[in-house]
Amino acid sequence: MPLDTVTHAPGTPNGVFLAPYSVGSTREFALNGRNQLAALVSRSGNVNSSNDTALYVTDLSGAMQLIAREGDLLDIGSGVMRTVSSLDFFGGSGGQDGRARGFNDAGQLAFLATRRYILTGRGQR
Repeated sequence: MPLDTVTHAPGTPNGVFLAPYSVGSTREFALNGRNQLAALVSRSGNVNSSNDTALYVTDLSGAMQLIAREGDLLDIGSGVMRTVSSLDFFGGSGGQDGRARGFNDAGQLAFLATRRYILTGRGQR
């Protein structure tokens, strides 16, 4: 998939695009030993600052799969759902260079999804 053109963001509604590659549009990425790519990318189009970042991984055929995006609901256990406010992962290495990695050759990805605490008169939600 070319990263220098505007492309529909897989797994998202019409009108959401992967931002053309430029410095800062792909914030973190890693390539594992099976040539799978994991990338934390910025998106453009029908998005805003609360849902403009997404984490994708290519499958073994090279197709991009949406893993998580800002604004998604994430099950934090026992069916309790929370909205993701930011995403991050440790990219930069697929492990072949001996450095720490967040994406391994089995296609397993470790990432951080955070949420904002909302304080109310009855505690946090």
